[in-house]
Amino acid sequence: MKKIVNNILLFLLIAITSFNDSTECSACGVLIDGYLFKKVTQDDFLNFSSIDNIKVDACMRYKIIATEEINGKTISIMDNCCCN
Repeated sequence: MKKIVNNILLFLLIAITSFNDSTECSACGVLIDGYLFKKVTQDDFLNFSSIDNIKVDACMRYKIIATEEINGKTISIMDNCCCN
């Protein structure tokens, strides 16, 4: 019985830590270290097609220039945006 309880506790510990691991998950529209994150739209794809690995619905990290336009020199493609 004790072994079963220990296995259940171990499983719960692993499950809880995997659900709370948000280090690679950036929220869209939230400023993090001076960068914003968003999913690439068709317009973004056309405007920044020279960026490596850019494709529609990819996660894009970027900075805004003074006119609220995306600074193309700061764009990088991330693994996940966690955007809905």
